[in-house]
Amino acid sequence: MVRLLDDIDAIPTGSRFVATVGVFDGVHLGHLHVLRALGELAATCGAVPVAITFEPHPQAVITGRTPELICDPDEKLVRMGAAGAELVVVQRFDEAFRAQTAEQFLERLAGGRDLAGLVMSPESAFGRDREGTVETVRRLAAREGWQLVEVDTLELDGARVSSGRIRGLIAAGDLASAARLLGRRYAITGTAATMEEGWWTVTPPAAYAMPPPGSYAIQATWTPHAGPMPVHDPLRPGMVEQGMAVIGDAASVRCSLMDAAGAPGDETVRVQWIDALAPDVLTTADPRLVSVLVAAREGCVYPVMNPELISYETT
Repeated sequence: MVRLLDDIDAIPTGSRFVATVGVFDGVHLGHLHVLRALGELAATCGAVPVAITFEPHPQAVITGRTPELICDPDEKLVRMGAAGAELVVVQRFDEAFRAQTAEQFLERLAGGRDLAGLVMSPESAFGRDREGTVETVRRLAAREGWQLVEVDTLELDGARVSSGRIRGLIAAGDLASAARLLGRRYAITGTAATMEEGWWTVTPPAAYAMPPPGSYAIQATWTPHAGPMPVHDPLRPGMVEQGMAVIGDAASVRCSLMDAAGAPGDETVRVQWIDALAPDVLTTADPRLVSVLVAAREGCVYPVMNPELISYETT
């Protein structure tokens, strides 16, 4: 299980470690490419693989605008650990942290510890005004004796895999391409509230990237619980139901499941988007019948735009 720290200064004194720095907001294929390289470098150096990410998103401080989520924050940490980071630092990003030069940041990171290496991609940069580019860190690594691993940019379908590109695909309703870049179906996470006639809403705690308004085939996962809300772990088995969702107001999603009796209530729910429902399905008068048409517990065949998407993993 991944270990979490809330500041780079909390990395234990005397630790031998390798590190990578990034927002990792989607934990998409490009991020996994970097995290795999981190694990490989750690094994080579006999060191702990450490991934450093930020809260809030740096753009919220730099521009005043927070990009829409494309991965639940708790899920992000779980996925980073599953990809090979044994320790994840969730560093508070504020004006004071932003003001550090790249050299000051690396001196702070290495102070009292054995920093064996760093992993960077061509797009990586940190420190004041993003001055800590690969070229800058290459010079510092040579001077300090750190190993620098430079991973190639990961491209798919002729373009770089990036969080911004995924947000654009989701907004355009191209869920198949978004899933291809994520390496999994796109999902949102929020709190469920029961409505009338088998419908319920999922309200995310923050703004997510959303497909265009319409009706979609979904798969919902949650863990029934009593007491405090658990940390969401998408890799842990739970209740799974299939059904449909209707997007109107992007602040919440209206859902219906095949098994309405098993619908969640006040639980944290993860809703995976499969695809837009085909136009002929939308002519069905009874929405519960649509729910039955688009989902079944075993061996379901969805009447959706891109049936090949069903082969994607469900975690």
